Amino acid sequence: MIIGISGKIGSGKDTVGKIIQYLINSDLIKEMSFKDFNKSYSQNFLYEHDWQIKKFASKLKQIVSILTGIPIEDLEKQEIKNKVLGEEWERWYNYHYKLKTNNNPKGRLDNYCATQIEVEKQHNLISNSISEHSFTVEKLTVRKLLQEIGTDAMRDVIHPNIWINALFSDYKPIGDYPIIKEDKYIKDEYIYPNWIITDVRFPNELEAIKDKKGISIRLEREQEFSMFNEEAISKHSHPSETALDNAEFDYVIDNNGTIEELIEKVKEILIKEKII
Repeated sequence: MIIGISGKIGSGKDTVGKIIQYLINSDLIKEMSFKDFNKSYSQNFLYEHDWQIKKFASKLKQIVSILTGIPIEDLEKQEIKNKVLGEEWERWYNYHYKLKTNNNPKGRLDNYCATQIEVEKQHNLISNSISEHSFTVEKLTVRKLLQEIGTDAMRDVIHPNIWINALFSDYKPIGDYPIIKEDKYIKDEYIYPNWIITDVRFPNELEAIKDKKGISIRLEREQEFSMFNEEAISKHSHPSETALDNAEFDYVIDNNGTIEELIEKVKEILIKEKII
């Protein structure tokens, strides 16, 4: 079984992944609260193969770790992702603009990574052709570098399934058992590990989970931000944050309550799927 979890930045994807592990392994940790489990969380604490948390971006983070020198485990931390990269990255900028046209009076939002020269060229082009626009430039963050390499460079240029193939290359049988019917051997059935994928961001990733008979969970959480704030634009307008806005999921969780309420909602899904 594969459980895929989708949601925007800060919706609680990793938290739900840990809740699933906590509930499935409740026999091992029945004396431990989720709060304590979350603090002392260790993959070694759980079964060696079963219900591990996996990410489509794992191989991407290995690449970014090599490029930046940031340890892979630190790339899971929000404060590190939001950090501006060092001096060696200063020639790169994150460029945002909002355009208003007759066809789109509310404005079209866009942003991309570029050098200072490219930014100035684009700004001059827009300024000469469109009167109503806003324009901001900020230094490159770790999050934006992940998005640029993962989506704009690798996924959009090399192959849309590049990170799907990279992750599922590790999805291998962990055992087998014989299928016997009427005392006659039929074949060996392979046993695959159970995974929790906590970063489902694109339709083909969602489809890949469905193809393997997995289930999908979408997390919805209210987040307030100004569309003219460059940090919010950078985080929320990238395709990796919007590609699944209208997708269909097996389950949708409203995550605007307490952690206890979230645990109960996840528990209901696991019971319905006969996982616990």
